[in-house]
Amino acid sequence: MTLLKKLPGEHHLHLEKQFIYKNFFFVKKNNRNIRIKVDDIQWVKADGSSIKITYSTGSVITFANLRSFEKQIQHPNLVRVHRSYMVNLININAFDDQYLYILHNNMEKKVPLGRTYRKAVLKPFNQLKAD
Repeated sequence: MTLLKKLPGEHHLHLEKQFIYKNFFFVKKNNRNIRIKVDDIQWVKADGSSIKITYSTGSVITFANLRSFEKQIQHPNLVRVHRSYMVNLININAFDDQYLYILHNNMEKKVPLGRTYRKAVLKPFNQLKAD
């Protein structure tokens, strides 16, 4: 099953790949479906039966749980870091043993880093160490 109608030409292959890699998705906000680019997501916070997606230009609350969001929006940069949080790894500005720090609207946001997720989350980060 293809998501797009196949049309001749290289240009349309690029559009097909965007859907395959899920670089964006739509979510309802103010009776409209708005497009959110995965690269613009800074963090996603679970709150009961809904999630709040914070992205570079705003945020939106939608009725889904974090497990469902994680399953549907599979992207290598979106990583579960806590039972209630997912973050976009490219937006992490700093970290320590308990928190990840993300710069949002010129303010630093602390996102908790769960013990269960710590090792996997911090593994891709290169740290300069003494010899």
